[in-house]
Amino acid sequence: MNSKTYEPPDSKLGELEPPYQTDAEARIGRMLDRYDTPFFYHQPRLIYDQGYHDIWHPTFTLPTYDSLVVEYADPNSGVDHAERHRVYRFNGIAALVARDQDLSTTRWDETLMRRVHTEYQRAQAEYRHQQIHGYRRPDIERP
Repeated sequence: MNSKTYEPPDSKLGELEPPYQTDAEARIGRMLDRYDTPFFYHQPRLIYDQGYHDIWHPTFTLPTYDSLVVEYADPNSGVDHAERHRVYRFNGIAALVARDQDLSTTRWDETLMRRVHTEYQRAQAEYRHQQIHGYRRPDIERP
């Protein structure tokens, strides 16, 4: 997969699309549009990792899927996407990583949307069964 800087083929289309950084990101964004799935492109997210807070900009955030994150694993970025996926899970954020080989198969768009649905359902089931721990202020007595 070519990770060159993306240039829109049509000036009208370019005005409506986010400023994609690569051709692969543009393909994923257009696929989400075809499936009528709204998304935010590089929306800032507050992340807690190893005692520190940081702002990350995941490639796509899907608000209709409980803000599930779809990261494009650009091979030229130097980012460890397996580690990022672990940190997202630690923060309770459903996430999946799309690699170049995922975008080169036949019917890759259907496969990626199936993965989105599967990850969303997995996250919903996991978070539904987590025990919620409440905070009790010591200065207030319980009735």
